[in-house]
Amino acid sequence: MLAVEKKVRISVNGRHALSLYCSPQMIREFVVGVVFNEGLISGGWCAERISIEYGDDINVDIPATGTIVEGEKTITSGCAGGISLSRKLPDEKISDLSVFDLRDIKELYRQFQKRSEGYKQRWGPQRSPCR
Repeated sequence: MLAVEKKVRISVNGRHALSLYCSPQMIREFVVGVVFNEGLISGGWCAERISIEYGDDINVDIPATGTIVEGEKTITSGCAGGISLSRKLPDEKISDLSVFDLRDIKELYRQFQKRSEGYKQRWGPQRSPCR
């Protein structure tokens, strides 16, 4: 089994905004997460209207009524010196009433291990480093 990454070029209204590398599965979901979490677009946009063109690179265009963050950035994996869009985080502490039980977190991780084909091929059911 070999992990594959492809370059994904994200444009907003045909204008290049960001390039990054990722595995070429669930591209729409991945792009939506990046756009939302990086604050790439200020203003309106619709995930269902995103167009995706697959080739040597994956080209994604997002129709939007908002504006994009200026400047081209490339996000790579952390071991290759990854960078992210620079934006100021809020100074105030963000909190809510969420509480997570450690047993629940461990169980979610076990479920992830059971469902991950790559993880099973690498570690097998008996060799898991995270029991």
